Amino acid sequence: MLRKGIVERNDPTKVKIQDNYIPTISKIGEHLKPQQEITQSDFIGKITGLHGSENEQGKIEGDITLALLVDEESKKAKAYLDSTFYPQACDAHKNGKYVQISGILKEKPRLSILEEISNFEVISAL
Repeated sequence: MLRKGIVERNDPTKVKIQDNYIPTISKIGEHLKPQQEITQSDFIGKITGLHGSENEQGKIEGDITLALLVDEESKKAKAYLDSTFYPQACDAHKNGKYVQISGILKEKPRLSILEEISNFEVISAL
């Protein structure tokens, strides 16, 4: 018997999410979080990963991951560097140097994407 003003609830104490639902939930989350494009085109950061391979001419090019300093915050991003910039990225990563990179940053929830790269250079000191 229930007293007046008290509602009996049968809410579950646990919810099990099947593994095959995770990609769909992630996609929904990406659409719900506001996506913004940063208009700033010059970024400073450190290279945290190199994922290049040889092209048809035998030169290395490919994706890199970076920790960029944006608005006093570190943002993880990936970028594709052609064979012109990739060797500089390898040197910067090997020596733990900062880089300055110009492009358009498209923010994503987990890993942003830096596109249209027009300049890349290793900075000797901040």
